Amino acid sequence: MGDQLKEKCRHKNLRKEYIMGSQTGDFECLDCGRMGYGRDWPEKERAAQELKLWAQHEELSKQAKDLSAKILASNPQENYDEHVRLVKESTETYTSLSGIIAEINELRK
Repeated sequence: MGDQLKEKCRHKNLRKEYIMGSQTGDFECLDCGRMGYGRDWPEKERAAQELKLWAQHEELSKQAKDLSAKILASNPQENYDEHVRLVKESTETYTSLSGIIAEINELRK
């Protein structure tokens, strides 16, 4: 459960870390216990995660476009099994794209 809390935590309640009375530059989230360098580490972390998601989105979008072209070019009467496989793969790709968009929206909340 602790790992789930860290994953979902927005790290809004930060405290400076001190060692022997000196600031370390790290900030600890008082809600989940994660630490990062600088007060803005949560924003930097979310931005980096969002960039990764957009890269995945771009790659899946290319795959979806390629699959759509293959589906249009395929003839289900000649090779029904191949046509069904392409449609299934396309559906899975669009489902993955929807999941990535949902993750990006969640990061932006």
